Amino acid sequence: MKYQQQPIIIIGIGTSGLYILEHVQNFYYENLGINRPEHVAYFYIETNRDNYPRITALDNEISRVYISLADMKTMIEELRAEYGDQMKWLPPEDHILEAGMGAGGIPACGRLSLWGRNKEGHNLENVIQSIRSAYNQVSGPGAQGSTN
Repeated sequence: MKYQQQPIIIIGIGTSGLYILEHVQNFYYENLGINRPEHVAYFYIETNRDNYPRITALDNEISRVYISLADMKTMIEELRAEYGDQMKWLPPEDHILEAGMGAGGIPACGRLSLWGRNKEGHNLENVIQSIRSAYNQVSGPGAQGSTN
């Protein structure tokens, strides 16, 4: 029986998302001897500059999208000035600035990092570009072969 493999993009969010992707990659390695089938792509969105996938037996197939929380105070001020009442979900500035490395497990920090811009770039544009790149990877020639 032949079937068409559908493109799959798995996106991990934060350290927990990376942990899950590492297990998915390990599943494929243990069962198929590869880290990732051609029709599958994975990447994770990370706010902690120092967090990377662990080393694997084969080349690691997990892509990292770093979204910067540099100059969060300015990010908060710009978003509140631009969107006003739409930013009610954002906790008080002091609470966010105390999160430490990465988003600190605070969902509002993760959302802030996604929408924010700073000297390191526009985080949302970086994520969108990564989704497009992953889509091109899994939907290009050779990525949709059939299997018996």
